[in-house]
Amino acid sequence: MADDFNNSGLIQLTFISSEADAVQLAKYDLERGTPYINLQGGISPKFYKSDSVFEKTFHVFYFEHGCTSPVYEFMEVYNFVIFNHLSATYGNKWMKKIRKDAIGFKVWKKKNN
Repeated sequence: MADDFNNSGLIQLTFISSEADAVQLAKYDLERGTPYINLQGGISPKFYKSDSVFEKTFHVFYFEHGCTSPVYEFMEVYNFVIFNHLSATYGNKWMKKIRKDAIGFKVWKKKNN
C-alpha cells in the first residue's frame, strides 16, 4: 500500500498547477486501481470503523491531508472524478456510506442529483 501511495497521482496533487492536471492524476489512479478520496484533516486524523468497510466495498482509499494540503480546488476536482467513477460502477449505494467530510462531496451531489 505504501508503494501504491508513493507512486500515486494523489501524492502529486501538491505539485500541479491546474484542474486539468487534477483530472489526469485521478484518472491515472483509477487506471492503476488505487483511487483515493481526499479528506481535509487537522492536527490529528480521524478514523472511523466504517472507513475500512467503505474502502473494501468500493475499492477506493481515504486519504486525510493534515494541516498542509494541496490546493482545495485540485483536491475537489480529483474527488469529482472518483465520485463519477463510483456512480458509474456502483450506482447510488456508495453515497449513503461515504464519509460526509469527503472534499467536494456535497457540491458534487448537488450537481449530480
